[in-house]
Amino acid sequence: MDDTSVTVTSAAASATTTNNAVRTSINTVALKLDENNFIPWKRQALAFIKSNGLKDHLNQKKIPCRYASEEDRIADNETQKFLEWEQDDQFLISWFFASIDPAFSSQVTNCEYAYEIWNNLEEYFAKRLKSKVKQLKAQIKTVKLQGSATEYMSRLKKITNALSTLGSPLFSEEFVDAITQGLNEDYSTFIMMISAKAESVTESEVEAQLLSQEELVERFKKIELGTIQVNLTQGGESHSQVRSQHYQHKDQSPMSYNSQYNNSQSYTNSYNQGRGQPF
Repeated sequence: MDDTSVTVTSAAASATTTNNAVRTSINTVALKLDENNFIPWKRQALAFIKSNGLKDHLNQKKIPCRYASEEDRIADNETQKFLEWEQDDQFLISWFFASIDPAFSSQVTNCEYAYEIWNNLEEYFAKRLKSKVKQLKAQIKTVKLQGSATEYMSRLKKITNALSTLGSPLFSEEFVDAITQGLNEDYSTFIMMISAKAESVTESEVEAQLLSQEELVERFKKIELGTIQVNLTQGGESHSQVRSQHYQHKDQSPMSYNSQYNNSQSYTNSYNQGRGQPF
């Protein structure tokens, strides 16, 4: 066997190995594309495409010449380079369909080449993602502190995580704004402190400091409540004493008044009787 035959055989073996790798990877899809996970699915797709040397299949300009001449086109005699490219393209198309939820696959069923699938998906989700991001950013402004700070942070993080999944994560300043705008006046100290370093603070730092502030707020509320209860108790006792004295006075007043009245009447009668007699 000459050197040329060895080279050809090695190239064929290499191509077969590559194709087998692609076939194997088609069956190992971790995430299926649906309406809500395009960004993580895209990362998965690019990892698969690059690891298998198929990035050129996303670019229409990279398609090899299909026919070497007009005669070949009429006879449908395709070039070997195009046939090899088409084979790899079909493997990629197979992976695309394996990684797309069946309910969503209708978006790409009419595509002939892998680049058409890719472009259709990019265009479809670009419009939807923009609308979804706008909706989530409006929604985050309506979240208010109701209940514990932990529950409040959980509701906010659900929205911020969704934004990250859509490829539009909040910057540090935006995250701080989202948190502070839903707090009440009890957290004014926290708002001033965290706003002063909004550009550098991390999400975990914000959450930790918010929980610490909540603990202080609850502690002061308990102290104030205890003071109010003491004042109410003391005030109630004083009021009871006043009422008791008042009722005692009311109970005694009629008797005293009647006694004074009777004495007055006796004096008047005696005086009247005296006036009728000569000195």
